[in-house]
Amino acid sequence: MTDDTPENVISLATRRPPVAITPAPHLHVGFRTRMSEVPGDPLPLILDLEHQGEVVGEIARFTDTPEGHAAARTAAETGRRVVELLIFHQPGAAPA
Repeated sequence: MTDDTPENVISLATRRPPVAITPAPHLHVGFRTRMSEVPGDPLPLILDLEHQGEVVGEIARFTDTPEGHAAARTAAETGRRVVELLIFHQPGAAPA
């Protein structure tokens, strides 16, 4: 591949199911955005934390702009990575 020949890039985040947070395969955590139902809300884009498909908390709010949506995606991806680190990190194990 050269710099002038783009390749198709497939995000691993779009192919992965929610992250298992315990050995039980039925327990999952995920992140989802929704829009506020409050008229005139200055930060209407809401990023929620979900556990087993149920909303358990609001993580952050963003503007309803392309930048706000990009920030929400970045926050969700960062959250997913933090959860993976917490789950798969084995204390005392040498880094790979």
